[in-house]
Amino acid sequence: MEKEKKKVQDLENRLTKQKEELELKEQKEDVLSNKLNDALAMVEETQKTKATESLKAESLALKLNETLAELETTKTKMILMEERLILQQKTVKAVQDEQESQRHGFEEEIMEYKEQIKQHSQTIVSLEEKLQKVSQHHKKIEGEIATLKDNDPAQKEERPQDPLVAPTTDSSAKDMAYEHLIDDLLAAQKEILSQQEVIMKLRKDLTEAHSRMSDLRGELNEKQKMELERSVALVQQQSKELSVLKEKMAQMSSLTEKKDRELKALKEALRASQEKHRLQLNTEKEQKPRKKTQTCDTSVQIEPVHTEAFSSSQEEQSFSDLGVKCKGSRHEEVIQRQKKALSELRARIKELEKAHAPDHKDHQNESFLDLKNLRMKSNIQKILLDAKPDLPTLSRIEILAPQNGLCNARFSSAMEKSGKMDVAEALELSEKLYLDMSKTLGSLMNIKDMSGHVSMKYLSRQERDKVNQLRQRDLDLVFDKITQLKNQLERKEELLRGYEKDVEQLRRSKVSVEMYQSQVAKLEDDIYKEAEEKALLKEALERMEHQLCQEKRINRAIRQQKESVEEHEPKNAKEPTPCNCAFKEKEKQVGTRNASLKMDREREMLRKETSSKSSQSLLPSKPSGKY
Repeated sequence: MEKEKKKVQDLENRLTKQKEELELKEQKEDVLSNKLNDALAMVEETQKTKATESLKAESLALKLNETLAELETTKTKMILMEERLILQQKTVKAVQDEQESQRHGFEEEIMEYKEQIKQHSQTIVSLEEKLQKVSQHHKKIEGEIATLKDNDPAQKEERPQDPLVAPTTDSSAKDMAYEHLIDDLLAAQKEILSQQEVIMKLRKDLTEAHSRMSDLRGELNEKQKMELERSVALVQQQSKELSVLKEKMAQMSSLTEKKDRELKALKEALRASQEKHRLQLNTEKEQKPRKKTQTCDTSVQIEPVHTEAFSSSQEEQSFSDLGVKCKGSRHEEVIQRQKKALSELRARIKELEKAHAPDHKDHQNESFLDLKNLRMKSNIQKILLDAKPDLPTLSRIEILAPQNGLCNARFSSAMEKSGKMDVAEALELSEKLYLDMSKTLGSLMNIKDMSGHVSMKYLSRQERDKVNQLRQRDLDLVFDKITQLKNQLERKEELLRGYEKDVEQLRRSKVSVEMYQSQVAKLEDDIYKEAEEKALLKEALERMEHQLCQEKRINRAIRQQKESVEEHEPKNAKEPTPCNCAFKEKEKQVGTRNASLKMDREREMLRKETSSKSSQSLLPSKPSGKY
């Protein structure tokens, strides 16, 4: 009994210890559950924060897309507004041109009407003058008729005794005069009536013209006012829209100014490298030996100019082809080469435009004539002195004295002949030079209609005039060709400027695109990191839940074992079996030890896993780099 009591006490002590251990385990489980709840709350908070951050990132991405779309829409709107402005300006210009043309037309019509009015007024004045003259003539005729009537009875009274033949002749003459006067009166009256009708018609035309002029002026003013008001309203609306768009573009341009500075620094570095390359090329060219034959003939001097100009034209064509081909790549190199070629072509065209200075040639001709005159004088003196060397000095003087006149005449004739020959030679040289120049210019500029290649030596005056006209025509053709080349150069310069502007715009657009791409890449990195963190947190939550489930199962198993032990104890107390109790107690002790060891191992594993996961979550997760 004492042994059994001791065993019972031992069992009670063990049970109390197990109860205490279970209470401690329950406390630890409560602590762990609290920690798990805190961890879950933290995880939920982190999920919420990450959800908010993801929403913010999505909102930022949407805002970026919206801003990009707004930028594109603003650009399209700007382009459309500029096109509308251009169209409206064109329409306004067209309307103004139409108004000006209408004004000019109306002014011309007004001038025509005024001229017609002047002509009608002049005709009216001339007709009135004619009327006055006819009326005066009519009055004179009536006065003459009255005087004749007054004179007829007096003559009858004075000469009653005249023979019958005289009165018959007088009466016939008077009748003829009366008839003529009456005919004149009738014709004058008819002319007066016709002229009055013409005057009335002209006055009607004048009144109609005045009414038309007033109507046209009124219509013009009303139409012009309406069109001007409409155009002013449209221009004001467009100016407001342009101001708004300019403000938006200024905000965007402030971002691009930073990159422009970097581009300028890069441009300066490129220029420095290009200048070094140019200096190296110039030194290499100077080191090469240049051997050129130089001749005195001017035609030979013109030949290199011909070759250089021909090569310049070929270079111009080649560079223009390169500029057309290289629109999309290597703009800077092509532009620099074309600039060099254009500068060389300008210099050569200026040299061609400059006419060869005739002063040098005139100076050479004058010196040539002076030398010939001196030689002629020295030859004549030698001939005169060497003709008679044996004569004395007096006789020589006497011979020279009468021969001075002949010598002077011969000398003057010889001088004239030599001067004419020199002039002819100079003309031939000038003609040769002119023909060579015209031929070279024609071949250089591809002018096939050069028809003045004819010498004027053996031509008449009429033919010379024709040749002069042809040469003037050739000069006009050369001048036109030079102007065409100048225009081509100016156009090419404009094209180069346009290419430079396009390159600058491309650079600016590239900078803005790179900025946007970098922003998008940053946002993608942030989104990727947040997604990885979410995945890790989800995995940690799942593991914690799995561990909780395992601990709950273990706790349930322990409780079931305790309950089974508690149930077995009263049965053993009522029906003691000494042989089997020790074995059962040993089994229970082994089971409790195994359960406690398993619990300790599982807790250590949980602690290790939680510590490793927390360290992994704290480390920064790197993105994969795939956008």
